[in-house]
Amino acid sequence: MIKLNPKGHSTMSTTNDEVKWNKWGDGETNPDLKKYIELLIQYNNQTKEILEDTKEWLLTNGNPSR
Repeated sequence: MIKLNPKGHSTMSTTNDEVKWNKWGDGETNPDLKKYIELLIQYNNQTKEILEDTKEWLLTNGNPSR
């Protein structure tokens, strides 16, 4: 829970409740989030590989006047 202090700044409420988001990705609390992050990492790795292949192709087959 977020509260506003007298100056209008937000502060976290100090309760003994366990923070729910600290279990994200444990496969039980929010398995969709874990799956989403894994897919995002996979996408980023594929994009990086495509960019590296494109760079290699451009260096070997690029502008012959250079």
